[in-house]
Amino acid sequence: MRATAKLYGNEILVRSAEEAIQIVVVYVYIRAYLAERYCRDAKIATIGEGTPDIQRMFIAWQLLEF
Repeated sequence: MRATAKLYGNEILVRSAEEAIQIVVVYVYIRAYLAERYCRDAKIATIGEGTPDIQRMFIAWQLLEF
């Protein structure tokens, strides 16, 4: 179930960062806010924790008890 938590947390993180960027529409102002950092960190977390496809594979293995 650890993979499930990682996948869910990562998807929420990416979605939140993308929504934050949509709120701040002018690039110049994005750099002044933390939205840029959150988006960058969200994408890095995806790579560092394993891609969502890999996390889904681990979840399937756990559900099928491989």
